[in-house]
Amino acid sequence: MTDGDGRLPPIGIEKQYDFLTERIANLADHTEDGAKLFLSLFSAILAGSIWLRLQTRPPIPTAYLVLSDLLVVLLTALCIFMTLYNLQEWWEYRNDLARITANSTYPALPPTWKSACVELGLCAAMLAACVLYMVFNPFAQMPNQPNPGAVQSEQPIRDSSTRQPVLRDDSHNGRKLLTLRITNTDFQYRPGSTSQ
Repeated sequence: MTDGDGRLPPIGIEKQYDFLTERIANLADHTEDGAKLFLSLFSAILAGSIWLRLQTRPPIPTAYLVLSDLLVVLLTALCIFMTLYNLQEWWEYRNDLARITANSTYPALPPTWKSACVELGLCAAMLAACVLYMVFNPFAQMPNQPNPGAVQSEQPIRDSSTRQPVLRDDSHNGRKLLTLRITNTDFQYRPGSTSQ
């Protein structure tokens, strides 16, 4: 239905109000969906990393570390973008709702930063989870790297099948060091020391 000029008639306040309140509710649902997406995929990446780390023998490929960090960064960037986009759209619709209800008995309040604290807190939590994952990535916690507290032997054992103890000089403090190779792992005992 058009008026005499061929233009559509203006939409009534009630229709605008219904449209805006529906859009605001949908944006809140989309923000919740983004949070659920982050939580489920982040949990899957973390659990998969831990499981794969426990199943993989050293040395662990560096690609696992890089790929898992990259997946978490991409997931975090996507979910933060979704949350901020929904917040920006919500802000605009809320301003429109406040404008059209300004002269009504129960006007809608315009948005404030206080009303956006949940979305901003959600973004901060996702960013913190991403940083913590990268710092404590299961692939970065590799036992095949030298342990700073372990005694490193200067002379490698040539025959990996031997199970005979080998006595070596420990050049760090001039003491003797007893080494026993079992399944490619050196167990070392320093005479006169006690384990804690």
